[in-house]
Amino acid sequence: MKKHIKILSVLSVVIGMLYLPACIDYDFAEPEKATYNPDIEANTTIEELKDLYTGELTLIEDDVVIKGTVIAN
Repeated sequence: MKKHIKILSVLSVVIGMLYLPACIDYDFAEPEKATYNPDIEANTTIEELKDLYTGELTLIEDDVVIKGTVIAN
């Protein structure tokens, strides 16, 4: 009788482990695409900003506004 209970317990655990991943929903809804366009005009390009770097720390005393697109996955 104890042998049957052990076999039944092990079988229950194995079946539970097989069906547990089936309960997880891997299908996610895509978030809404947000757009934010402030009324600020760029006064410097990214290339010009990179050209300011001389290999050492540089203090930028003027207001620098750049415009770009951030791409993330």
